[in-house]
Amino acid sequence: MKRGMKFSSRMSGILGIVGCIVCMGSMILAAVGVAGAIVSGSMSAMSMSGMGMNGMSGSSPGWLETILRFGPVILLVSVLLVTLSIGIRRRGFIIPSLVGGVIMYLGMYMTTNIPLMVSSTVVGFVLWGVLYVKSMPRNMKSGVARRL
Repeated sequence: MKRGMKFSSRMSGILGIVGCIVCMGSMILAAVGVAGAIVSGSMSAMSMSGMGMNGMSGSSPGWLETILRFGPVILLVSVLLVTLSIGIRRRGFIIPSLVGGVIMYLGMYMTTNIPLMVSSTVVGFVLWGVLYVKSMPRNMKSGVARRL
């Protein structure tokens, strides 16, 4: 594999995984209500100290609301990036990689059951991990990487 393709594969995989983790974390925080508890706790502490609200908004921080609003798009782009990363190495793994992404998407955005949300995300990540390892060149799997 050429050096540019290897770099593209790594970078798209890293960006895709980071995007998926951000989506998963924000969905779990929203489902558990941790963000609301943090904000309400900080608001009560601020009002007790006599400082007032200072423009803080309702139930959750702005960054969480933004991620939740654009979460489906972030996850779709992340799935495509990870699929690209795996597909660059082995074209036959594109469909299974997309299946892993669909499992994660359905688990994150089509259910409110937190254990199902977490387990579907874990299944998707495990599938991606297996596909990524299987798509590596044979000499990379054994830990003996060739120098180019």
